[in-house]
Amino acid sequence: MIVGLITVPELLNKIGAERLGVLSIAWMLVGYLGVLDLGLGRALTRAIGEQNARGVIVDKQISLSREATRYMVLVGVFWMIVIVSIAPFVTEKLLNIPNDLQIEAKKGFLWLAVAVPFMLYATSRVAILEGQQRFRRVNAIKIPLGMATFIAPLGMSYFDKNIEYILASLLGVRVCAAISFGLVANWPSCSGKVASCDKNEMRELFFFGGWLTISNIVSPILAYFDRFFIGAMLSMTAVTYYTIPQDVLVRLTALPIAIMGVLFPLLSKSHFLLPEETTKVVRSAAIMFSTVWFSAIGVAILVADDFLSWWVGSEVSSHVVNVWYILAVGVFINGFSHLPYNIIQSAGRSDVTAKIHVIELIPYLVLMFFCISFLGIEGAAFAWSLRVVFDSSLLFLAASKVFHLQRREISNAFFMMVFCALTLVALCYVKYDYIRYGIVAFFGFVLLKKFGLRFMFNEK
Repeated sequence: MIVGLITVPELLNKIGAERLGVLSIAWMLVGYLGVLDLGLGRALTRAIGEQNARGVIVDKQISLSREATRYMVLVGVFWMIVIVSIAPFVTEKLLNIPNDLQIEAKKGFLWLAVAVPFMLYATSRVAILEGQQRFRRVNAIKIPLGMATFIAPLGMSYFDKNIEYILASLLGVRVCAAISFGLVANWPSCSGKVASCDKNEMRELFFFGGWLTISNIVSPILAYFDRFFIGAMLSMTAVTYYTIPQDVLVRLTALPIAIMGVLFPLLSKSHFLLPEETTKVVRSAAIMFSTVWFSAIGVAILVADDFLSWWVGSEVSSHVVNVWYILAVGVFINGFSHLPYNIIQSAGRSDVTAKIHVIELIPYLVLMFFCISFLGIEGAAFAWSLRVVFDSSLLFLAASKVFHLQRREISNAFFMMVFCALTLVALCYVKYDYIRYGIVAFFGFVLLKKFGLRFMFNEK
């Protein structure tokens, strides 16, 4: 995120708002095509965590992971063909890209298509490492990868501002990442004789992954299709104005994703061996979200005006500051919803989250269309945040129904999220600093008294 803060203004100056709008859509594709893996990545992480809890020998785990990787690479080839097929339509008809940029954008998206098999191979390696809880190795590659996603396009822009070559640089980044993850995802204590893959275990992976695939297809539409709406209904410059605050705020969700990334294998184990441990994990996550995550978004809101003026200039800041406020609240709720989402999936109920996402899809697209029509990019931010509120509420309700033994802890977490979200809304629209800080102190006291002390001292 820090690298992005430094490079985005320079990219804006080097390649212009329209090309940066195309690049922002490419960043979205690079970020989310990696999850279109039939759900096998998350299923493999869960399976390895559960097998470790059951004491399954490493040889069988290797066999399962190899078979899953083979399917994931084949899925990557399929998505590559799909992207190649639809790239002309997307660049020439769907998006409002100027005529002089259409050829560049079309060729650039073809380069991104080639990156997809490499991305899904890397996803399989990450799944293995996270299932083994070897997060240091994952981060050792993910951190440079995230930085290179910004640095590579900026470096290419110094040689040529052609968007084709800029998007091609992202292919190079993804190939390097795939090679790196392949080198570090090894198996300790292997006998050297890999057992044959159990068909029942693969069937279970596909059952879990099949429902998760529906979520993985629908979820990017729910999360980022607003950019396509803005590009089609307004302009690529409007896409840039919208994605400047969105890219920063959404990247903050690396914090809740990291928290739940660590806790997901533990949740999978606790459901199998120690169900009572689930309560402790839920409580710990709720405390972290309502303190660390709330603080991060609160600071982002308090410094929004000054930060945006310094980062992209007062002229651009005037167009995006209200979008920043609206999205900040939505991003906070979206980050908090990773808790019920992972609780549900850790028990293999990926069907629940998939059904929720499907229910949301059509109403959200209709809402997005009308909000952009009447309110522009601020309407897009409002529609996105409102959808997140609905999504989070359904996830918490579903988690409490699926895990009735943890209903008290899940309900407490939900009310903590509501209190924090209301505080953030107040911070957005109260302009006097002393009132803002008073609101923070008041809600902090309420949260601590109502929930914090109970959790800290494990009161019943």
